[in-house]
Amino acid sequence: MKAVEVLKLSGDLLKVMSRNDIARDDWQYVGMYEEYLHRRAMRQGVKRIVRDLAEAYGVSIRTVERIRKRMEKDVKW
Repeated sequence: MKAVEVLKLSGDLLKVMSRNDIARDDWQYVGMYEEYLHRRAMRQGVKRIVRDLAEAYGVSIRTVERIRKRMEKDVKW
């Protein structure tokens, strides 16, 4: 399969992602966000969770905060 074929198949989804500022590499942080939600449901503090996730995923605290905000946004179709 060629790149153009992949783009044809996923073009509409890519447009939605572009309009909603969803980064193409955000798929790799879905597990991190789900862990964040699980720990929030367990009533853990946001600062502690963000710090722990940054360490576990090897990214900065600010990166975790940016990802969290992107994941929380409502998508406009």
